[in-house]
Amino acid sequence: MNQNISENPFSRCTARNMSYNEVLDYWCSPFVNNNIEGLDEQELFKNPTPIIIEGARGSGKTMILKYLSYYCQKDFNQNREEDLLAYFKNKGSIGIYIVYKEDFVNMLERLNFSKDSKNLFFAYYHELLISREILQVIEDLFKETNGLYEGEKQLLINKLSSFFSKEYISLDECSKDISKKINKMDSWINKSRYNQSAEKNLFKMIETESFSSIVSIIRNSIQALRNVIFIIIIDEYENVNKYQKIFNTFIKKVDSSEKITYRIGMRVEGMSTMETDVGNELLQINRDFLLKRLIFTDHNKYKKFLFSISEKRLSYSPFFSSHNLTNIKELLGIREDLEAEAKSILNNLQKQKREKHFDLLKENIKDRDELKYAISELKCPEHPLMEMLNIIWVLRGRTVEETKSQMKEYIDGKADKNSKYRNDYVNKYKYQLIISLLKSHQRIAKKQYYSFNTFAFLSSGSVNDFISLCRHTFYQLDNTYYENINKDKRIPQELQTNGAKITALEQLQNIQLNRENGTEMHTFLLNLGSLFSYIHREKGVKYPETNQFAFENESEIYRNKELYPVLKRLLKWGGIIKKQNMQSISIGQRKGNIYYLNHIFAPLFNISYRIRGGYNPVLSTELFKKMLYNSMEGKDIDNELVVKNTEKAIHPTQQVLSLD
Repeated sequence: MNQNISENPFSRCTARNMSYNEVLDYWCSPFVNNNIEGLDEQELFKNPTPIIIEGARGSGKTMILKYLSYYCQKDFNQNREEDLLAYFKNKGSIGIYIVYKEDFVNMLERLNFSKDSKNLFFAYYHELLISREILQVIEDLFKETNGLYEGEKQLLINKLSSFFSKEYISLDECSKDISKKINKMDSWINKSRYNQSAEKNLFKMIETESFSSIVSIIRNSIQALRNVIFIIIIDEYENVNKYQKIFNTFIKKVDSSEKITYRIGMRVEGMSTMETDVGNELLQINRDFLLKRLIFTDHNKYKKFLFSISEKRLSYSPFFSSHNLTNIKELLGIREDLEAEAKSILNNLQKQKREKHFDLLKENIKDRDELKYAISELKCPEHPLMEMLNIIWVLRGRTVEETKSQMKEYIDGKADKNSKYRNDYVNKYKYQLIISLLKSHQRIAKKQYYSFNTFAFLSSGSVNDFISLCRHTFYQLDNTYYENINKDKRIPQELQTNGAKITALEQLQNIQLNRENGTEMHTFLLNLGSLFSYIHREKGVKYPETNQFAFENESEIYRNKELYPVLKRLLKWGGIIKKQNMQSISIGQRKGNIYYLNHIFAPLFNISYRIRGGYNPVLSTELFKKMLYNSMEGKDIDNELVVKNTEKAIHPTQQVLSLD
């Protein structure tokens, strides 16, 4: 296949692996149109108060943080008339980007040293990393100004020489000197396990220097940067782990007069402590720092954002752009056509098998002739999902005659817009109807997951997951698709479904490989999916599209040193998601936190990706633990739930949803 054709527009997935130039190429602003409530671009650049950006895996934290960095902003300035120093002076800040890798912290933790020695090492190493990055940024800044500020540059070199008691001839020499110190620390940590006096030698290596002093020297040497805020950008803060107390102290001690502040990115449940080394004081939200959560509260705005991201990526593809195919909705389809999907399945079956879903009536209608009569009255071959609704109505106690009358009234266009039949068919049950229909024919077909709207729902607010869905779908395309693209540009539903399942499996496997409770999290998610799949298959559809759950005694789990860390990691890695607002944990129950299985896993269990209100399974602490360590059948989990299924079919507060 031609390389230009086979190039996948969605192959570049995570900002973590992107260069600064690539971040700019793929950048779509989340700030316009208030896409993410409470997230303001100017505030991120100019507010002296530290800001922590919290978001689920793949929500766009790294993309935003890299965008704030010096190197991205430098490239944004390329076509401006003002020189780079003037640009950052007017911008009001300059971003110093640092990402913390988990490996470094884990290596430090394995050392058989005192806690104080480890903290000392970490704090000093942190100072060196930031100091070097600041000097490299300033050196690059002077290079970009083409010698316009040589006098100030030399003044800076002289002051740094005095500060470090060295004779530097360039900024590069100064930053390399810091690199030598970092390399020395790296060498020390690699050899320390074999050196009995290593801990004692550590104190000899530590020098009394700080990046805040370097920032002060820079501001006093370069007039244009005198009032510019130096933003220390820390990505993947959750990887700092046990050393967060040190970082918290830096945040607590932020002094606006020093013109240094922080922008920190972390996952949900990424902050393990609020403690600081400032006496007994804790970090306080809205006092010591602002917390910004990357949450798209408006699903329509989220879809528009995904559309713009896809459009930009497709426009960079030689093949798709040359064929004027940069609209992702044209390639995936806008939304599912559930009726067409149902008809395509049944139309391929023999007549006797086509009506297999009517077998559900056999438990309620024992007489053979009555059953035959019911089937003849409830049949509607042109609308198989309507047939399924008719079956459910009869299973719930409606008469065959009443059901047929309501169906005919709807088909003839005479049903009131608030009629129950219309509401059940159009708003409440349509998605559940196809799942129930397919359950009756489960050996023939399974639910398909396709369309732009579906992928948006499946991604659960994670931009990265949406890109992954597209990436794996586009990898399914072959020569046949490309050769016939002028005739049919729509990617087949089967290929989209395969892409969705591959993405779900990939996410599940990544969670399983986690060194911290990966097996337990994997087992729990499989059990949770099995439970929801079992409830979805309940023939009377008492609780359609159930995919939420709650805990009977959440505080008991919080106090449990074995279970609470696993719950936090399930949230951190995006296996489950906690809803922002408390609500009734199930029908007639107290208010509390509601969780749901990440919708990305829906294709693995043939369940809905939509959120419904009403009944939620409630797990006891004992059952939660059991689901972590034992593979279970959905029906067995259902039997052990605190809140059992009741005869009440629909709760008055149950939401009415569309497929949009």
